[in-house]
Amino acid sequence: MVARILKTCLLLILPSIFYSIDYVLASSLVEKGTNGNYGDLCSSDPFEPDKGSCWCFYSNPVNISCSHVGYLEIITNAINQTSKTQDNSKLALQVNESSETIDQIVAWLTNGSYEEVFASLELLHLSWNGLTLVDLRFFTKLSNLKELDLSSNLIVSVIWVSLPSLTFLNLSHNRLTYISLNDALRNFPLLEKFDVSSNFLKSMDGLDQLKPNKLFSLYIHDNPLDCNNPSIVKLGGLIYSNRDPTKQGTNMIRQPWDILCSEPVKWKEMTVEQAYSVKQTSICHQCDCFMIKKDLLMVNCSYRDLTSLPKNLPLGARIVQLNGNRLRSFYLSAADSSSWSTVRAVYLDNNEISGLQDLEISKILRNLLSINLQRNQMKEVPIHILEQFSHLLKINLSENPWTCDCNTLTFQKWLQKHHEKVSDINKVYCTNSNNRMDFFITRNKERLPIHQLPISEICPQSNVPLHFLDILSGICAVLTILIALKAVYDYFWQKKTGKLPYFFKLNC
Repeated sequence: MVARILKTCLLLILPSIFYSIDYVLASSLVEKGTNGNYGDLCSSDPFEPDKGSCWCFYSNPVNISCSHVGYLEIITNAINQTSKTQDNSKLALQVNESSETIDQIVAWLTNGSYEEVFASLELLHLSWNGLTLVDLRFFTKLSNLKELDLSSNLIVSVIWVSLPSLTFLNLSHNRLTYISLNDALRNFPLLEKFDVSSNFLKSMDGLDQLKPNKLFSLYIHDNPLDCNNPSIVKLGGLIYSNRDPTKQGTNMIRQPWDILCSEPVKWKEMTVEQAYSVKQTSICHQCDCFMIKKDLLMVNCSYRDLTSLPKNLPLGARIVQLNGNRLRSFYLSAADSSSWSTVRAVYLDNNEISGLQDLEISKILRNLLSINLQRNQMKEVPIHILEQFSHLLKINLSENPWTCDCNTLTFQKWLQKHHEKVSDINKVYCTNSNNRMDFFITRNKERLPIHQLPISEICPQSNVPLHFLDILSGICAVLTILIALKAVYDYFWQKKTGKLPYFFKLNC
């Protein structure tokens, strides 16, 4: 029994002993360095670092925190020592309240002499340094940089450039008056967390570029938002969609209770969610209804397992969200379609729609301004139906299994003609797999969207089908030529002989 107790105690105590030994050895290595000349560069106590020195902690990543540092060479020596304590270790660097300018810091970070040292830099914190302008081009040599913290500075502008490894950018507590999410998403393809809270933003462009089902967190609270701005309308919709359990964790707007309107006056100090999502429980039964603003009613029927369109919409419904259901048909009887007459935007992505023929039968949605048909089962679409949407301003057609053959040429021409309306035109691809198309894609080392495919690749001349109208047109052309030739012949015959052709002689 005593032996068992001793064994248990040893199992609990030994890991702590080994960790302490490991920490002491690491601290010793950091303090002494490889040549013993830098004993005062790194403090072993993170809570009481010597002023003018750095606190270094042996871990993975290796953490180096420096405050009030006046000489960047001191930090460099600390990094050199620390990086030698563990092969291939990751590196995290924090420089706060430095007396150097941003130009000096960046020049030091990108100095070729330290390129090998900073190859492993993954976390860089430069808060509290009084920075006013950030040119991200200076950080391009930090190829493994994943986290960049520029919070608590005086930044008013950002010059964007691609940082392909970046997953977190912190620009909170600065003086930004404008920022575009488009710039961030385009330059940081792996971005998962974007913090622009506590600035002076009134709007944010690019919220409509957030990809469905992508893990992404946006912090935009504590900004003087103008809730009349269209981008903030979109923000309100995203905040509401966060409640959807099927989207949990995707495109999350963090701390929505602190996202307040500063304009207009009637909404001042209201949350964006309160301003745009005044729930109308008395008029909706099957779906949720929200008054985005006066006379603009949004009906949300997303992810309700619906197999047909709702028959009765609230009076004045303008936006209908039907994404994430099992819809296959658009059919509505004349009696049921009357409530759809005011609808101007429909979201039908992530359904099972294979065609648009029902739209021609029921004649609903002719006044649509926007329709989203992404991620359905459409292989082809009759162009004459698309032409009936005369008021359409925006349509999404990507991620459908489009078939490409000679019949696709009319669809291609329609895409080219209406390219400004098809917002995802560069993602509308052929999905049929035949040797000819695969060869074309492989040969060019890229996958071209339908509107850019050469006609000869979609439909080689040997494969052009003869349509009935084509045959009829050919026959008519031949007959026209024969009649014209006969008329010319008869004219010259009459002129030469003075007699009418036999065909015109009357039987007396």
